[in-house]
Amino acid sequence: MAIWSYSYATKGNDPGYIEWEHFRTHAQLADHDDRLKWSDPVYKEKKANQKYEVDAEDNMGAVQSHQCRKCGAMRAFGTHHCGTCKRCVYRMDHHCPWTNNCVGYLTIKPFILFLFYVQGLMLWELLMAYKIAWDKELMYISPL
Repeated sequence: MAIWSYSYATKGNDPGYIEWEHFRTHAQLADHDDRLKWSDPVYKEKKANQKYEVDAEDNMGAVQSHQCRKCGAMRAFGTHHCGTCKRCVYRMDHHCPWTNNCVGYLTIKPFILFLFYVQGLMLWELLMAYKIAWDKELMYISPL
């Protein structure tokens, strides 16, 4: 079970990435220049340093949503930009170096199960090591 949960929490599984295409209207999707702007590092740097104003029309009615200044994806509540993955993740907790993936909305359950199963395996190994050590100690005690 530990290996199964690890495989679902590792790199290659989507933790809830918010893509550029999400939350865009058909007109915005048809505008290829906007997508190309966000691939330009100079434009990204300019947007990151700029104080961003929230525009109600731009958000399509979403409350306190705005574009990420680093990747251009629309940001909803609970979305954070991961500096390691260079993408926005919905309900991101952290970027785990052990699984090499973000712990987000879609990978939080397998990640917690992975931690639980690994703790169980470590406890079981510790108990077996003590049992083996105790049995060997009893073998070497000789009656006087």
